[in-house]
Amino acid sequence: MRSLLALLLLVSCVPEEAAVDPIPLAVEAGCEWLSPLHCALPWPSDRWLEEDASTETGLRLEYLSEALPKNLTDELIDPAPYRRFDGFSPAAQILTAFPRPVDVSGMAWIDEFEESLAADSPSVLVNLDTGEHVPHFVEVDVRWHDSTHPDRTDVPVLLYIRPAVRLQEGGWYGVALRDITMEEGVPAVATAPFAALRDAVITTSPEVEAARPRFDAMFDALEDAGVARADLVQAWSWHTASGDVIRGDLLAMRDDALGRLTDDTMACTVESVEEAPDGRVARRIHGRFKVPLYMDADAAGASLVRDTAGAPAFQGWADVPYSVSIPASLAGGDRQGRLVQFGHGLMGQGSEEITSGFNRVFGDDYDTVFIATDWQGMSRPDLLTVASALAELSDFTKVADRLMQGMVGQLTLTRSFLGPCRDLPEMQMNGGSVLNDDPPTFIGISQGGILGGTFLTISPDITRGALLVGATNFPYTMTRSLNWREYELITKAWYDNRIDRELGVSIIGSLWDRSEPNAWLPHLRSGELAGTGPKQVLYQVARHDLQVQNLMSEVAGRDLGLPVLSPTSKSVWGLDEQPGPLESALVYYDLNQEPPPMTNELPEAVNNVHNSQRMGFAAMEQLDRFLRPGGLVENTCVDGCNPD
Repeated sequence: MRSLLALLLLVSCVPEEAAVDPIPLAVEAGCEWLSPLHCALPWPSDRWLEEDASTETGLRLEYLSEALPKNLTDELIDPAPYRRFDGFSPAAQILTAFPRPVDVSGMAWIDEFEESLAADSPSVLVNLDTGEHVPHFVEVDVRWHDSTHPDRTDVPVLLYIRPAVRLQEGGWYGVALRDITMEEGVPAVATAPFAALRDAVITTSPEVEAARPRFDAMFDALEDAGVARADLVQAWSWHTASGDVIRGDLLAMRDDALGRLTDDTMACTVESVEEAPDGRVARRIHGRFKVPLYMDADAAGASLVRDTAGAPAFQGWADVPYSVSIPASLAGGDRQGRLVQFGHGLMGQGSEEITSGFNRVFGDDYDTVFIATDWQGMSRPDLLTVASALAELSDFTKVADRLMQGMVGQLTLTRSFLGPCRDLPEMQMNGGSVLNDDPPTFIGISQGGILGGTFLTISPDITRGALLVGATNFPYTMTRSLNWREYELITKAWYDNRIDRELGVSIIGSLWDRSEPNAWLPHLRSGELAGTGPKQVLYQVARHDLQVQNLMSEVAGRDLGLPVLSPTSKSVWGLDEQPGPLESALVYYDLNQEPPPMTNELPEAVNNVHNSQRMGFAAMEQLDRFLRPGGLVENTCVDGCNPD
């Protein structure tokens, strides 16, 4: 792999005929000066990487805080937490800007990924190490006027390059844009700094000249990949982070925590019991269980504690809430049910959602005992911390740290109910245990279907799980969601510049990576992460979902390498369609609802597809068959999944 360290040693080769007096050129020294439209664009960029021989990639993220978005109280994003990363997130949103909206009619659009691989594609995304072109689509930000000055016409407009898959870790990537036309029909032109680099024109700018070797190496790699240097209007490169630095913290916490869980340390206490709260439930149990703690407090807003070597450090034991729902079908004590761990939805709580209609019906119809705890970091007790982080993006470290602690809680819950907690008196009905000997399984819904991808990957105790209406890549998924309307009100009040908001949410993706699924899904089915083993996954997707849009559910399917169960109401680019039964699969459920906007305009209407998908008989029957020992993904649909 060509590292940035090697590139900086290259000597720029300037044609002899270009050896004239340098042209006068000044750029903003603290910025990514390729574009004058925003100090940090285009992004991500090698501009923000420095050499560091101690990292796996030989690089380190080093933002200049003054280049990053600042809120209305002039608080800048703190660059310190990002210095732990040896590159950008492989799932980073790719952003650039133009003075006016770009005409994207000739570029690859949603579900047109193949067109982005054409030799004449105006947009090119390339793995510069291998020359491989990466499938993607391009969209202009239709919300470019969405600022405190909506009537202005001189506001820069974002252009997004959306990869079809997560990029490789520890890789060198480049974007090339050529034959770009503005919506008015006027050809886009290169900025003066970029034109000087592209055309080998020497300048008076020390910043531009210092970057010339790096850009010449990029131009050479692009030409090797079939992209002519002379055609370029914009081009830039960046390196992605290594897998070890992304996943290392959570894996270290997992391994340390599981090593501490013994019959002597694991414990569940019962705080309250609800007997027969309705006709579907025999008993609900609420209590607390012991969880290894790696934070400076057992509370929302806490931060990860590290030892002198920088690794997460054990701080003792936390008392974390859990809930159990025993179905009415097991009330007689003559039957036993399976144990299913449940992952709740956006900013919810396990104790509340375990009482939902789905859990009550599925539990009773299919002899299922549900256990649940909170997704700490993104649960109801974390709402104030999340709100604070949206107003001051430097505070997002607290959200990201606690999400990892929340994963430790989920792992501990499973292990505890495989151990002493299953023997609680309250887990007995008429003298017999309500649990059979089937291995535990998992169902996650919405946020639980997203974060559940990480949990399934790292869990050594659960090898089979269902992810419902989930996705990957939170920065992208959230900003296209109907739910973002509420949360963006906070961010918009504190970051009134549209580009700052989009860039800021993209930057914090590096912190989110450690616990959100984009870094974990490629490893879920293989079980290649130490201590897990192969997994099976059922991925149920609701077509035209407004809350978790299908775009990112399909990226998750590609990252997982899933087949699509056929017949299907929608083909997924890059995935084969196969009839069941299958070990793992993505299944589309079509409820005949109107689609969301094709652009990045936020949905307005509510079609309730997101909440309705799991309630159908076909979906529940499919879940039941899959979750059984040796179960497979079968086509249980008559007309509800894939209507004509």
